[in-house]
Amino acid sequence: MQDKKRYELDDILFIAMKIEKNGEDFYRAVAKRTRNNKIKDLCTRLSNDEKEHGNIFLGIYNELKNSMHDFSCRFLERIPSLAVVADQQAFTDESIHAMLQQATSEASLLDAAHQSEEETIRFYEDLKTVVAEKYASVVDRIIGEEAGHKDKVSQLRQELAV
Repeated sequence: MQDKKRYELDDILFIAMKIEKNGEDFYRAVAKRTRNNKIKDLCTRLSNDEKEHGNIFLGIYNELKNSMHDFSCRFLERIPSLAVVADQQAFTDESIHAMLQQATSEASLLDAAHQSEEETIRFYEDLKTVVAEKYASVVDRIIGEEAGHKDKVSQLRQELAV
């Protein structure tokens, strides 16, 4: 029988910081690629938001590394999306590059952004179950902001379809 991997909270926070950095890079790349000013403005704002989220997770990480008891968490086989992200290295630079390459239109870029936001929200909902209670409200706030990103992307996507 193969041993299950155990991931500590610092690993999970690192993944969260990487997700936010990749989101920042994705939105910045879309903003540079598009000629549509609405998309450019939205993606610039979202890129800045993702950078702020990464800094929030970095702050939590720096605070927690001084109190290692907060780093312990249960086995992630109980939280499938965290294990998938960690084991399959989802949200990599390569996956962002692939999304940008596969997008054939501005609408498909927005569809990719919407899907990424949904995946990010699922990850953070799982992350919330393993962080110390005092950080759950921070993760909740970021989930709310990511949901707002998803809604803004959807709204702009609908506007473009008209």
